[in-house]
Amino acid sequence: MDEIVFNTTTLDCQYVARPPPANGDVEWSKDGQMISPDRVLANHALQLNNMTEDMSGNYSCNVTTPAGTASITYYLTVIG
Repeated sequence: MDEIVFNTTTLDCQYVARPPPANGDVEWSKDGQMISPDRVLANHALQLNNMTEDMSGNYSCNVTTPAGTASITYYLTVIG
């Protein structure tokens, strides 16, 4: 069984956009694989619960608006 290192962490998706993106225009991925929208909070932040070592990796938030696309990537390391 994996050891839980953190209970919860939240990664912010910070952006400045006019007009602001709709909910479907903000997507999170981990190591290139899309993350289920049910982990995304109303403010577009990603909430990760019951952290384990296998959750380490690159987490990217991609924002799309009529003006273009922007992204931010976090590298998260979970140490057990």
